[in-house]
Amino acid sequence: MTALNLKDKIFDTPGYSSDVRLTPEELEVFRAAITEQWLDVIGRAHPELVAQFREVGIARYHELSHLLKHESLWPKQHRCLPLHSCQQIRGLPFLQTIRAEMG
Repeated sequence: MTALNLKDKIFDTPGYSSDVRLTPEELEVFRAAITEQWLDVIGRAHPELVAQFREVGIARYHELSHLLKHESLWPKQHRCLPLHSCQQIRGLPFLQTIRAEMG
């Protein structure tokens, strides 16, 4: 696939391309980085709650969210992945392909 073909698929009809996608392993890198940060932020504010949140998992966060002051715990800087996670993600084949195809 050339960059032009991928761009045509994304920016023209149908508006997406399924030719380039995350592998299950790459998706797990994203999920692990997000979960690690999520637990780290909770742990810095409420170390006594980390085990509970780890047990229910991020998909069921809402079941325990009443234990946290959500609006103060999740400012933008806590929702952005740390540099080491970003560097790991940038090295994934998916993003290397996007960079090569899209510039």
